[in-house]
Parts: sequence; structure tokens; C-alpha cells
Amino acid sequence: MSTHTHVSSPKTHQMAAPLTPGDIQSICSLTPLQEGMVFLQTLGEQSSTAYIEQVCLVLAGNLEIGILENALAALVAKHEALRTVFAFKETAKSRQIVLRTRSVAVDFEDLSTLAGDVQAQATACERIALAQRQRGFDLARDMLFRLMVMKLNEDSYRLIVTFHHIILDGWSLAIVLGDLFSEYGRMLVEPQSTPIRATSPTVPTNRDFVDWIEKQDHDSAREFWRQHLKGYCEAVGLPQHPCAQAEKTPQPAVHCKAIPPELVASLEECARSLRTTMGVLFRAAWGLLLQKYNDTNDVVFGAVVSGRSPALTGSEGMVGLFINTQPVRVCCEPTTTLTGLVQSVHHSYMEASAFEHYPLYDVLNETLLKKNLFDHVLAFENYPLDEQFRGTSKRNNLPFEIVGTESHEETNYPLNVVINPGAEYKITFLYDAQIYSEANIAHFAGHLIRILHDIAHTPKRQVADVSLLSRSQAEGMVKQYSVSTSPYPSQK
Repeated sequence: MSTHTHVSSPKTHQMAAPLTPGDIQSICSLTPLQEGMVFLQTLGEQSSTAYIEQVCLVLAGNLEIGILENALAALVAKHEALRTVFAFKETAKSRQIVLRTRSVAVDFEDLSTLAGDVQAQATACERIALAQRQRGFDLARDMLFRLMVMKLNEDSYRLIVTFHHIILDGWSLAIVLGDLFSEYGRMLVEPQSTPIRATSPTVPTNRDFVDWIEKQDHDSAREFWRQHLKGYCEAVGLPQHPCAQAEKTPQPAVHCKAIPPELVASLEECARSLRTTMGVLFRAAWGLLLQKYNDTNDVVFGAVVSGRSPALTGSEGMVGLFINTQPVRVCCEPTTTLTGLVQSVHHSYMEASAFEHYPLYDVLNETLLKKNLFDHVLAFENYPLDEQFRGTSKRNNLPFEIVGTESHEETNYPLNVVINPGAEYKITFLYDAQIYSEANIAHFAGHLIRILHDIAHTPKRQVADVSLLSRSQAEGMVKQYSVSTSPYPSQK
């Protein structure tokens, strides 16, 4: 076992001197969501940890820090996104700059002396992980992807992956981490082998995606979104704290709700019968939930889209930030059936998919409500990390197993509703506890499950007849609030 106990300072991950032309491999524009992130940062309208993502992998077995550092170097050499910095302060137009090389280091913290005190060790792990997030990133100078290893005992480690969302989306992270473990396994067998230098020229890169976006018909996209959101003039939302103050420092909180397996099976059968996707079912259900809470039949919320168009060959294997956020409008009559609602949302989804590349800030500028169009987003994840890493150790002959994963993400929205598919479906609410109470978030989760149940089991029910309460809950409320039939005592 390696006795390497290097603990790097923040400067290890930062360029030591200003860039020279010889340092630069390429320069290109930003993707729509990257533009939005940079814009918010220049305005100071996001917290210091917004868009800083973190994944913790629990490893059981033997981990060599030196080999991991070499694997990281190979990873950075292969993927341009990991060598990218951003210029936006001294330039008229923001640019992403791919460097030819970047030095790497793996931070290390030995917590094995706390092995006898499980609580103290867990507290130390949380403190260190938080410090990694709070350290933040300088987009113009830092390497925007960091690894830290915490040794818990001789055969137990935590690998902390911290990165800025501006260089990677979740799909890309799965590719990058898969490559990291593949390189680690290769270096165990071929310790003197030369790292893979760069992506094959035949594989599209993030620059190909940017070029593809710039060639799209932006006039048609602008007109589509203008017509799609025409006449929408009253934003909707969900109950907040009476004294909610969004300008305060966010208090990130998480609430998870498992979806019963039998309901998942029914929803999958429903999606197949309607020739749509699970993602569309969740969009329809969330839209109906917002309608019920706001007593309206016309709502708009934000949704995350993959951005990986089938028109761009090889996009499924590209690494970078391809996702985008787009408005979803759910409008229906009270007599519309749940099947009709799903079909309407599916139709809108298919229409909008041709224009999902269009920047959100440009979409908002075409609306009456501008940046107040919506205050939360819905995301359907299609890269469950738990399943991604199942079998990783065996495939790469690794001397350790990945026995657990944890993740932390924070966006500029106070509420993010994330649907996590996989062997077990769950709904994760990432919210600002300064704005939403835990009790209300739990109500949102329960009501969403209730609507999904109706979509799966009573598809011919009209939306006006859908209740957020179960029959037993409704009966309980009737009993609680019913007027007493006892005679009023006469005055004496």
C-alpha cells in the first residue's frame, strides 16, 4: 500500500502564470447554458457554490494514490473539457479556451486515525467535502475538475470528485469517471504505458457541438418560442415560507421520495401504450400539480433537456456541457382526460425538441415575464451513477469495489425536482430551506406520487376530477371541518 500522504494547496490546481499563445490549443464560443452561468457570475446573482457539483464514491479495497494521479493525468490529456478555462472579464464576448496541457494532483487526507470513532470520522468527511465545495473555482485560471481521496482505514476510502458544472453535465461525468477507472486498471497492468493523449479526430468534441449550434436556424427557434409562450402573463409557483427571503445565503437541503416499484411498472406500461417516455409522464404530472396548486389550467415551469441532438453524429459519446433549460408549458381544459394531457405534453415535447439548443436567456427575452417566467426546474436523469458503476471493478480488474455513491449539486434555482430512474425510482427535491419548508416539500412529493398514480391507473379521468388527496385524506378533512350537528344551547 502506498504511503503517499500529499495534501495539495489550492494553488496546485491553478495556473502559475498568465497564458501565452503557446499554451492554447483552441478557442471557441460557449454553449447556451455556459453563457447563462457566466452571465450570472458577472452579475453576482448566484451563491459562491452554485453550479459546483460533487460526487463521493465509497471504495472498498486497495487504492494507490500514485496510480490514481497518473490515471487522472491520462484523463485530462484525453478530454478537452478538463483542460478548459473561460475568458469573460477582458473580452467583449465570452470564450472557452482549451489548453494544451494541465498539471494535475490528487488531494489526500488520512482519516484512518479516527477509524475507532465512526461519528468523528463521518463528521470529518462531511467537513472536508464541504470545504472542497466552498473553495469554489476561478473559471479563468483553475482546473475545474478536482479529485480528493480520504483514507478511512487500510481498505476503505472515499473518492471526492468536485467540478464546476460549466465543463460537464451528468452524462459526461459518467463517461469521464468510466474512463478514469479504465485508465487506472490499464496502468495496473502496464505501469510504464503512455497515457492516451487525446480524443480520436473521428470522435466529436465540445467544439463540434458549439459549431453545430452556431449553424442552427436561430430565427426559426426564436419564432417558435415566441409563439409557444405567447399570452402567458402570470407566473406560477409553490407555497413558500411566509417570510422567505431569496437574497439571503441559500441553505441547500435535500428530500428524497421513493416511488413504489408497482407504480413504476404501471407507469412504464402506460408510457409504452401511449408511445411516449417516462420523462413526458413526469412532465405532465408536474404540470398538473402546478395547475392544482395555482388554481389555473395554464402553467409554465423549467425543464432540463439533454441537448444531445441525433443530428450531431457521435453526440452520445461527447464530453462537455450539452444540457439546456427550456420552458415547459402545460395548458389544458378541465374536461381533458389524463391521457389527453399526456398526449398534449408529448406533442409539445416533440415540437420543442427541434429548438432545445436555443439559449434560455433569449427565450426569456421574448416573453412577457422575462426572467420571472419560472422559478424552479424539473430534470429527468438518464445516467444513474449507481448502475453506471455496477461491474466497473470486474471489467477493469480493479483492486477495489465501488460500494456506494453520494452526490451534491446546487443550481441558481431555489427548487430543483430531479427524477432518478434505475432499479429503484426516486424523486429528489433539491431546495433552499430559506424559501421552502421541509413539510411543504414532503407534501409536494406526496401529491406528485398521487397524480402519477392516477395517470397510470385512471387515464380516462378528467383533470378537473384529479385530487391531490387520497380518499382517506379527503374523508379525514371532511370530518375535521364539518359543521357540528349538535343543537346550539339556548341562552338562559
